[in-house]
Amino acid sequence: MQQTTAVQAEDARSARGVCRFGAIGADWRIDTEHPLPDGVRQQITALTENFDRVWSRFRADSLVTRSHRRRAEDGSTSAPATPC
Repeated sequence: MQQTTAVQAEDARSARGVCRFGAIGADWRIDTEHPLPDGVRQQITALTENFDRVWSRFRADSLVTRSHRRRAEDGSTSAPATPC
């Protein structure tokens, strides 16, 4: 599973911003009229990383995976506490 990483590049002809990153098993692209500030890119990275950490069935450390493992081990149907 790829880690969530925000990356930004500028289209020199139009001064548009392009933010590309991988999250929830897919490649994402956000096109904006102007380049995104670093703080916004960091927020996107944090948000998508947190979403992956909770909901990804492909990550060993996700809430979904831990809940499945817990149920398989002891038959529990209650989920661990959510981090968000």
